[in-house]
Amino acid sequence: MVAIAAAQRVATLRAGYETRQEIGEAVGIIMERRRLTSDQAFALLRTASNNTNTKLREVARSVALTGELPDV
Repeated sequence: MVAIAAAQRVATLRAGYETRQEIGEAVGIIMERRRLTSDQAFALLRTASNNTNTKLREVARSVALTGELPDV
């Protein structure tokens, strides 16, 4: 039982880390493309997520793959 809980915790932490990495990469791309600060780039990413009703990590993944932010 303890081993299963530990494995689930590791999987959750790994997924969180990967999501954080994707969001960071997307923020960096937006910063470079639009000459924004990290806070401004994250705000754009968050706005795109809200406007498209898409999870932030999915928008970030799309930006990381395409280099383009959905219309906001």
